[in-house]
Amino acid sequence: MMCKSGKAIFFLIGLLVLLTGCASPSMDETRQPESPVTEPATEPPTAQSEISTEETITETPTEAPRDVLWRDDFSDVTSGWERYRKLDGVLDYVEEEGVYQMQVQAENNLWWVYKDEALPDVTMAVDVWQVGGPDGSLYGLMCRYDPDTTNGYVFLISNDGQAGVGLNDQGFRSLRGGELAKFDVINTGMEARNTLEVSCVGETLKMSVNGELLFTLPAGDSLGEDIGLAVATVQGSGADVYFDNLTVYQP
Repeated sequence: MMCKSGKAIFFLIGLLVLLTGCASPSMDETRQPESPVTEPATEPPTAQSEISTEETITETPTEAPRDVLWRDDFSDVTSGWERYRKLDGVLDYVEEEGVYQMQVQAENNLWWVYKDEALPDVTMAVDVWQVGGPDGSLYGLMCRYDPDTTNGYVFLISNDGQAGVGLNDQGFRSLRGGELAKFDVINTGMEARNTLEVSCVGETLKMSVNGELLFTLPAGDSLGEDIGLAVATVQGSGADVYFDNLTVYQP
């Protein structure tokens, strides 16, 4: 598997326009009275219907298991992702943490790494969180990336609760209906972890965060077949983001 990275400076125009029964009481041993006592005749007690004390248990339906194509928890530094450390940023494994790091120093900049997986149709999920840099930085997943044109669909969230879907097309532009918006389901704050899942299948793009569907959009352009990770700086430089537990499913 081959992995490469990309960096594209852009001014994010339109980006901000753009997860019981009763027990009988105990009794002492019956004692006979010293003198006979005649008890009045009583009618036999009315039989009581048995009351069931068993609770009705309703089973919660579970999702059918999905076929996993492959997983990467980034604990193996030879799993094929880009290893780059320069003054302008970092794209590399963090061995002691068992994660993959993307750190972008430039402002108004989109960086990405990709893998040549030949997956035009794909569903994938990743755990992602920001560990440094300005709030409002964006990070997420890419699908249908074409390394020759650098075109690809990008699904981004931020640590201030925003999410959006765009196209990396010689720069970045948001897709109509996928403009950045705030969602309560997204965990906010520095080092707040979220699980991002995206689906690029046929003519439909979907994006979910923490199990809640946020976007369903048409996939209008025929692009490439690769997948990737992405980070964009918007409000300043130095966005530092960790990725973990990338899982690619059979669509």
